[in-house]
Amino acid sequence: MVLVMGVVAWSGLHRQPGAQVAATHMPMPMPPPRHATLSAHAVAALPMSTASLARMAEEANAELAQLNIAAQAGDRLAQRTLAERYEHCTMVNLARAEYLRGVEHLAGVAFDPTAGPAIIDAGHRIFARCGGKEGLRFPLTAVRSLRRQAAAQGDVASQAWLHMATLETLDKADYLDLIEQSIAADDLDAMRYLGQMAYRYDDDGSHPVLGELAGYALQIAACRRGADCVASGPLMDQFCQMGSCGSGDYEQVVRHELLAPGQVARLDAAIERLTPLFPDPVAARR
Repeated sequence: MVLVMGVVAWSGLHRQPGAQVAATHMPMPMPPPRHATLSAHAVAALPMSTASLARMAEEANAELAQLNIAAQAGDRLAQRTLAERYEHCTMVNLARAEYLRGVEHLAGVAFDPTAGPAIIDAGHRIFARCGGKEGLRFPLTAVRSLRRQAAAQGDVASQAWLHMATLETLDKADYLDLIEQSIAADDLDAMRYLGQMAYRYDDDGSHPVLGELAGYALQIAACRRGADCVASGPLMDQFCQMGSCGSGDYEQVVRHELLAPGQVARLDAAIERLTPLFPDPVAARR
């Protein structure tokens, strides 16, 4: 099972600039890094004590129970959030009893040996966010159902997620309409998902969010506007589980690990082009 954890656990929607796209039934929130390099901009995530992890697990269980009640009552935000939590716990639920042993194995075979402790810390945080208990199971088959329920009520992020989960390319006009809706609602998760779809459309200059670099730019805009893209957060812990623990936040991963040096200036230009789409300049400037 440890081998399965190492091979399967970190697969998902994995794509790198210029590479062939591999779609799966369960899209993940980010592609893997090309290489695990430490950045001068890195912000290390501090390890948590056993007591802190236990509290995190207790709070996660209480929140999941509340979300489940609200989702069953038809609350679209609860449906969406519950789906996100279940999705985040996909790899834990593949083999919950052996998950932490799998994390130890990944730490031992990491490309960068110094990343081992950080990989273990990230794994423990992920496990705690997923309830921190052996034998606890989440109905992962409910992810699509919850997304569909939320999308039917107008949740833009869930609509984007459902389109992202398929190989079928959404009509460009419909895609751009979702972009406009996500920005109008300041829906950061929707921006992140739609950013992952931008590569499907040629950058013909007709809109700032067309093409691969524009997709990264939109995701970075979401991070700058408050999406949880920081060290020790759910997104970056998943990156760390793949061996990339030294970049601090998602923007630095993109700049220093996902793009070639010659693409960084083009990324900055793509971020700048987004500015007129937002009612304030936060998207393009810190």
